[in-house]
Amino acid sequence: MGIINCTPDSYFDGGSYDPIVQGQKLIQEGADLLDIGGESTRPGFTPVSIEEELRRVIPVVKALNGYTLSIDTSKPEVAIQAFENGASILNDVTGFENPQMREIARGKKVILMHCRKEENLIPGMLSFFEKRAKELDGSEIILDPGIGFGKTVDQNYLILKNLKSFTELGFPLLMGLSRKSFIQKVLNRTAAEILPATLALNTLSLIEGVDYIRVHDVREHRQILTVLERLQSVS
Repeated sequence: MGIINCTPDSYFDGGSYDPIVQGQKLIQEGADLLDIGGESTRPGFTPVSIEEELRRVIPVVKALNGYTLSIDTSKPEVAIQAFENGASILNDVTGFENPQMREIARGKKVILMHCRKEENLIPGMLSFFEKRAKELDGSEIILDPGIGFGKTVDQNYLILKNLKSFTELGFPLLMGLSRKSFIQKVLNRTAAEILPATLALNTLSLIEGVDYIRVHDVREHRQILTVLERLQSVS
């Protein structure tokens, strides 16, 4: 999953490219689908209005219609218009807290992300996923542990050590750790400097059973996928 940030303030690449050109580039580099978002979710982000988010994302969705597109939004109005214009996956980083978003999600492919603070992290996350999945009955659900959302640095690594617990729930699993601060803080490096560590942790995730990786750097991750697939094919 290639990341398309239609925002000026995302933590890594906000405002640094034309989203339509970037989407086409990521497809050429090997992305299977694109995740389009018009509101940053980095720590301390500034919320945008419905009108502004629509202005940012709908032209991009229209232009890239024909590829598999995910709309990254928590606003019902944005989700509805994105589906009308070519998106086929709904990615709500609030974990479908809004009942209206759950209604929109019914019968569709959705990414269900965990974004809460938990007193007992892994059991709490598993409980959340089980409860919300029942409320999204009829949807095609992909689980996202929500790396970096409501978690400490150590909790993010704890999630990575317990990926099997999530795959055992029986849903496909998505990992979105690309260039995030829990890597930066361990290495004392900027987001621009941590591609090797991102590649390492996404490789671990794939080996542990993750089905989707949400990344900024498609070309480099496609090389990982190609050699892992070759490895698996050898008997």
